[in-house]
Amino acid sequence: MPATYSADEVAILEGGLERLPHFPSRLVRIFLSSTFTDTRIERDIILKELYPELRQFCEGLKLEFQLVDMRWGVKDTASIDHSTEKLCLREIDNCIHDSVGPNFVGLLCDKYGFDPLRTEIPKFQFMNLQSTAKNCSINFEPVERLYKLDENNLEHGHGMYIPRVITSLIPDFVSKDPAKKAAANREWWALSDEIKRVIMDTLAKKGPDDQTIHDFTKSVTESEVECALLKRTSNKDRCVFFFRQLDNIENFVQVHSKNGVRFADIENGVLNKRKFAMMGQLKAKVRAVIPAENLFEERLDCCESGIDRRRPEHQQYLNRFKTNFTDKIKKMVQHHFELQSRFKSLERNFLLYEITLHAHFCKQRLKTYLQRKDVTKTIFDRVKDQKNCKPVVVHGNSGIGKSSILSSVIDSASKELGHQSIVVYRFLGTTALSAQISHVLKTVMMQIRDVVGHIMLSDQALDDFAWLSENFSKLLDEVSQKTKRSLLIVLDAVDQLAPNDSAHKFIWLPKTLPKKVHIVVSVASSDSHNALDTLKHVLGEAENRKNFLHVGGMSPKDGEKILDSALEARQRTLQREQRQYLLNAFKKSGSPLFLKLAIEECLTWHSFTKITEINLPEDVTAMIKAFIEKLQMKYGSVFVRQCLSYLVAAKFGLSESELEDVLSLDNEVLNEMYQYWEPPDPSIIRLPPLAWCRLKNDLGDQLVERQVHGTTVVAFFHKQFPEVVEQLFLNTAAKSLAIHRGLAEFFDGRHGTETASGRVKKPEKSIFLTILNQEKALDRKVRGQPMLMSNGKYNMRKLNELPYHYIFSGNLDALVEQVFGNYEWLFGKIRAMSVQDVIDDLTEVLLANICGQLTQEVRQIRACLRLCKPVLNICKHEDSKDCLLSNTFAHEFLGRMTVLEGASGVKGGPIERLLKRCRQICQESAVSTLMPANTCYPSPSQALRCSLFGHRSPPSCLVYLREGTYLLSGAGDSTVRVWDMDTDELALNFDEHQGAIRGLAVIESAGVAASVGQEGKVYLWNIQSGEILAMLHQQVGKHQSCVAAATQLKSSPFHYLLIAADQLKVWDLEAYVSAAEEKKPQKQIEEAALKMTIKELLKAGEQVTKMKVSIKDKYLAVGYSSGALEIYSIIKLKICAEDKSLKVAITDLAFSHDESKLFYCSQSGIKCLAIGSGLTSLLWNNSTRSLTLSPDGRYLAAGGGSGSGSVFVWVTNDFKTSSAQPMISADHTMFVGQCDVAIVRFCRNNDFLVSVSHSQHMGREGGGEIRKSLIVATPIYGDDSRSVIVDGLDGLCGGMAVSQHTVAAVSDASSSIKVFQVDRQWHATHNKCNIFIYRNPSFLEDIRSDGTVFVKCGQDLNMWQEGSNASRTILKHENTLTCLRAGPNQLVVSGDHQGVISISSCKKLGGNFTSQQFAPDRDNYDVHLVAVDRAESRVAALHNGGDVVVYERTG
Repeated sequence: MPATYSADEVAILEGGLERLPHFPSRLVRIFLSSTFTDTRIERDIILKELYPELRQFCEGLKLEFQLVDMRWGVKDTASIDHSTEKLCLREIDNCIHDSVGPNFVGLLCDKYGFDPLRTEIPKFQFMNLQSTAKNCSINFEPVERLYKLDENNLEHGHGMYIPRVITSLIPDFVSKDPAKKAAANREWWALSDEIKRVIMDTLAKKGPDDQTIHDFTKSVTESEVECALLKRTSNKDRCVFFFRQLDNIENFVQVHSKNGVRFADIENGVLNKRKFAMMGQLKAKVRAVIPAENLFEERLDCCESGIDRRRPEHQQYLNRFKTNFTDKIKKMVQHHFELQSRFKSLERNFLLYEITLHAHFCKQRLKTYLQRKDVTKTIFDRVKDQKNCKPVVVHGNSGIGKSSILSSVIDSASKELGHQSIVVYRFLGTTALSAQISHVLKTVMMQIRDVVGHIMLSDQALDDFAWLSENFSKLLDEVSQKTKRSLLIVLDAVDQLAPNDSAHKFIWLPKTLPKKVHIVVSVASSDSHNALDTLKHVLGEAENRKNFLHVGGMSPKDGEKILDSALEARQRTLQREQRQYLLNAFKKSGSPLFLKLAIEECLTWHSFTKITEINLPEDVTAMIKAFIEKLQMKYGSVFVRQCLSYLVAAKFGLSESELEDVLSLDNEVLNEMYQYWEPPDPSIIRLPPLAWCRLKNDLGDQLVERQVHGTTVVAFFHKQFPEVVEQLFLNTAAKSLAIHRGLAEFFDGRHGTETASGRVKKPEKSIFLTILNQEKALDRKVRGQPMLMSNGKYNMRKLNELPYHYIFSGNLDALVEQVFGNYEWLFGKIRAMSVQDVIDDLTEVLLANICGQLTQEVRQIRACLRLCKPVLNICKHEDSKDCLLSNTFAHEFLGRMTVLEGASGVKGGPIERLLKRCRQICQESAVSTLMPANTCYPSPSQALRCSLFGHRSPPSCLVYLREGTYLLSGAGDSTVRVWDMDTDELALNFDEHQGAIRGLAVIESAGVAASVGQEGKVYLWNIQSGEILAMLHQQVGKHQSCVAAATQLKSSPFHYLLIAADQLKVWDLEAYVSAAEEKKPQKQIEEAALKMTIKELLKAGEQVTKMKVSIKDKYLAVGYSSGALEIYSIIKLKICAEDKSLKVAITDLAFSHDESKLFYCSQSGIKCLAIGSGLTSLLWNNSTRSLTLSPDGRYLAAGGGSGSGSVFVWVTNDFKTSSAQPMISADHTMFVGQCDVAIVRFCRNNDFLVSVSHSQHMGREGGGEIRKSLIVATPIYGDDSRSVIVDGLDGLCGGMAVSQHTVAAVSDASSSIKVFQVDRQWHATHNKCNIFIYRNPSFLEDIRSDGTVFVKCGQDLNMWQEGSNASRTILKHENTLTCLRAGPNQLVVSGDHQGVISISSCKKLGGNFTSQQFAPDRDNYDVHLVAVDRAESRVAALHNGGDVVVYERTG
């Protein structure tokens, strides 16, 4: 264990839940307390002037600043249910708990303020008052009319008298009729004054009891001061008070009674001396506790208006107030921030911080959870079973209690697995880091490393998901070997992972666990990612059914225990009928979430609440709907609807300040809030903070706080809540668009007060206020959203949320201007996050189908980023000052996209905007950089989709899986790599071999791969986990060909592996597994698994050139170098047909779909063997190198050999004799001259035939052999069957794999894998853009702007024009050509290895060329390079030795 951890921190790392620290807050949350009318001028200064300054200061410290002014915007001091004071006190508790530094500011002047009626009077106290009143003949009826005994409240043991809801006494209190509402308000104030008088008279008769009198007459302001300071003296250093006293206040009140009521408490037109004295006493109490430096006192003379800015002494006071307020708050924030950073390791250690977040969440789940011991016991039974080496999966419906069950497992682990056990747990989705599988694996592996010790993990490798996924299992193996302690890993809610890195394919999850290592995961029974189904497939539910534990409903008995526990914790009870009603409703559901909601509901029931007034729905969905409807009735239908909709629509939730800002921009919400009174400030309008606080309080723990990119956001914990919200409020396109439009309006910052430079702008937004019947432009006091914050950090919230909401609000113009047409945005998101995140955004745009005529441009930008991704990733890791990354991004974009400028025909489109900005970046760069003037890299108009880097030597084997979802590649560096083609990134690296990979095969239905290494080992392994299932030995000669195939018989569960190297062997994998389970020695296991050695190839003196398994796994066809062909029955392993008539090597094989025929080819042509009869027939008598059948069996295609370069396609049913004519023919020689077509494959949708030709020729003297491959796509659909060049490869193509729309190819001259997009959309784009895309420098030398292509082939100079079917030779040199260059109009210049320069000219397009040659006056004078000027008046040639000869036109 590293010495930097304390003992408490070690306990947390090991999974302990005791002595958890409060993790460092990033929030400055200050409660502003004062009476309302007398401090209006100070409060306005705070809100308008000081709040923006303090918020910017806190942002510089990476802190969020919130000012909680509970009275701002709320005119009525009483609420219908009398809960205002409780909510204020609860919010003070939140500020004290959450805030860094200051948490309370009190403004105390001369006015004591409103003293509300008591909201709770203990039963014994109320009865004493009642008895005293009766004995003293005091009419106690007004008090009895309002207060009623609630025997469900046990806070003081025997019940509590509480005030009734006002509307139960005065229904018009909430009337929409202004006159009725005003009359009701007067009636309520009269009643409340009468009640206060009766209580005070009664207390006076009881005798002197100053404390009781004070409790009944205490103001809201004093209650707030008591809560923050007087009852919490330990909080004194984090409170600030400002006292202001007006001299001659009594005289001022009498002379200026109209203004006097604002500044003092008045009763019957004179100063209320009782309240004035109580304010003096309150100030004295504060002075006795608060540090002197935290108290600021002022005395002022009164004027007619109380305080007047026009009076110099009053303005000077306000200036001092502003200075003292900002300086003190800044100093306190800075001081506590430095203390927090200095003494709390959580601030320094993001790993400890993350673990602590999950530990707190776990403890929160345990508080409200009654252990379901039967479920917990079953989980540990599976975990402790020594024969079980698989992860345990807990699954059930959402809300069934899986998180609470796993919390109990975590809490019980030390008891069940030993006190020294290590528990690593994550509640996925509850923090930002736990939403991404890459971060989850990283933090889990780091935690294991720090606990176990002596484990080396590279920090750089930890940022590579492919490395994490590959090495997670290896780390667990290492832990098992290095420690005797048990390790339990608990991952809750794997369905909540973001889809990045193909998280829900579970490649990262170990499928077999070493001793003393256990994994438990939970997953919802149904979700949009089908996570449970994938887990069943990956882990093999059929073989490991016990490891899949379904959690059903809770028993009534357990539900009753949870109810009792919850009531006891809240000091409440239920009446017998109420209790039975609730339990009967729960019995029908059995859902813990239903019970939880029902308990929250029953806590509001009073003992006098009748059953007829209660309505509990029968299922969770209906329960949530009823809960939301109740909230709407209580707080306003518009406010609740919009608030919940914004929370659900946000991509990663919203912080409380963000939510309040968004709602403050919503005119519909504000009109509902201000339907009865005007905003208190005529220039500002915002959502009253009390509104959200009350709603948040009622939502309770249905909300969960998560850390997202350094911001604490709130979101719904159970996904059933957002599902119901969507059903209720987002059930139409128009409603969804409006909500996303509102979020986009906030995150684009148009109404924010701050810009990136910190300058304040005027952010007014118009609103038609119904109460004023006029439209006004008012400041919403919403924070700005600059992309680059004042502290130099990127605004991660904006980068994540804004494009998402632009997309789902359908705002294409803003997307172009602000996102994918904005260089600063793309660069910023790449810099702050990754290239893949930008690609994901663009994919989301395309899936939303909102781009219209810009769709093609968006696709091309996404394709460009895929091509740039490897280079930009390297620059990002190496670049600390952004210069290299910025220049590289601009350079790459220009080099790939210039050719597409204006191609879409859209003026000012995103590509045009980006190209313009990229040119500016290059021109303004502080570092010298090359700026591409034209396309110099593969562009998105070409077929190349991406290049996959990772192998250290050329790959030789390629296999696609699952319709192109994965690509497997084997190479000479001894590794097989599994690529995730959704992200173009490495998913798994299998590196068990010690020699070059010679063969690769898959059993796709079982998710198993077989790889053959040069060292003579054959490994069978799980494609998703890399887990080795079997290891076999097979002799592999150094120069011997090696072919592998695998099959699962449809008629039985047996899996066969077929390997042809020095021997042709058939292995029975089921027999291997059986023998291994019996723990036999390896040699005996292999002997049991060897089904048959078909042939000893070395002894027979031949090699297997091709091997193919039929479609239905019935037959195996083997072609030999001798020309022999054998067909075996796989079930019987006997020859059922053969052909030994050929004397040349078999080059390719293809079974018909009905398995009745085998097509095979050689230099002699194409033959067909009828398997049943054994009869053979010659179908094509020309040399054939390759052949294939289309996936549906309709077409047969063949590639020509012996230099013919031909490609033919026949309709299979028509291809019965050698006279059958092909339906399509193509010719590679028109592009590259003499060549063999080595590979032909159909795209799986039959749209294209993809063919690969090999050509070899000698370079200039001493240059050696030049080997090239050309990939060509020939359309099968429609009338246009022109072949189109996909790309060229240096070296010979070593393998090709084809999926639905992509082609992957490798060559023996490169270690990278090229992936091409070959589909109808690409073909249409190619033709539309009129771009000839083949740029292979050894063949293709130049392309004119008119599309004319010039190619050098040996001694020939050939020309090819777009639309023509063949190239033509325009000039023959006597020696091999070394270079050529085309002028812009007429000239073509070529040079050869003997130094001869030829200048050819053609005056019109398509005409004949005339040529003139210039021979050198010396030998061995090779031409290395030629050039032509734009006017075609001069030609330059660079010769061997460095001489440059210039030829000038004279006529």
